[in-house]
Amino acid sequence: MTNTRVIGLSLPEGVVDRIDRARGDISRSKYILRIIERAFGNKVIEYGGAA
Repeated sequence: MTNTRVIGLSLPEGVVDRIDRARGDISRSKYILRIIERAFGNKVIEYGGAA
């Protein structure tokens, strides 16, 4: 299991709405993690924690 750190993230409602429409049945935290990893050019890290 990958070490994780819980953080709070404030986003405009419109951004959250776009994320929710795009993510399908993937949890919001996993979807945002994948977006961040792609922005940094990293592979997707498996996350086994609660979402």
